[in-house]
Amino acid sequence: MEITAVHFLSPEQKQQIHSLEMACRKEYGSHLSFPSEDGDFFFLALKNNQLLGAFSLFCLEPGLYECMAAVFPEQRNKGIFSSLLQEAEDRFPDDDFCFVTDGTCPAVFSVLEKLQAEFWYSEHMMRLSFSSFPSVHSAESPSKQLSIFNPENGIFHGYLGKQQIGTCCIMEQKYGAYLYSLEILPSFRNQGYGKAFLSQVLAILSARFPFVTLQVSGDNEAALHLYQKAGFSITETLSYYLY
Repeated sequence: MEITAVHFLSPEQKQQIHSLEMACRKEYGSHLSFPSEDGDFFFLALKNNQLLGAFSLFCLEPGLYECMAAVFPEQRNKGIFSSLLQEAEDRFPDDDFCFVTDGTCPAVFSVLEKLQAEFWYSEHMMRLSFSSFPSVHSAESPSKQLSIFNPENGIFHGYLGKQQIGTCCIMEQKYGAYLYSLEILPSFRNQGYGKAFLSQVLAILSARFPFVTLQVSGDNEAALHLYQKAGFSITETLSYYLY
């Protein structure tokens, strides 16, 4: 077995990574996607030019890399992951690694325990399908009526009179929209304005997209409750561990 380190994947390597991803999904039901387009480093375990396992590193901030690792199910327990991790540690000896898991593969938790990786935080992936909630966005009471301004850069601005009280961002994706950075000014929180703002933004998006997705931190109970009240459902929970 040999370990190859690259910054960019060739078309052949991308195809092998895709096959690895599909094999892991079939075996464990995982929905995590192994990055093949972006990453600061990829480590590939090969034997006779055939991929056995892969390890990716993506820089979150100086000194911290998000990691994703995968090994073909039939190649497990042969030291492939350990070899890939050692190569990554040798290349980045002074940096911390962050492993992400969706909890579908039992072996992952065993590995994290052996590494003595510490739980950092969890994040929920949520989705709202407008076809499933055709009337969820009813009109708000007059006291909560907001003016919504949506320029071409994908940022919604919420105004109460002439006072801007909130913003949120939208990223268009292949089939739907991704909502992020929803913020309400502190002095207007806990008064129903967040719900009213989100409701009107979603009403606008429902005319353009079939669904909206978002991510919310597991410890942000207020935001999680707001999105659930708006009709979003949790589709996946990701857990992050520091090593």
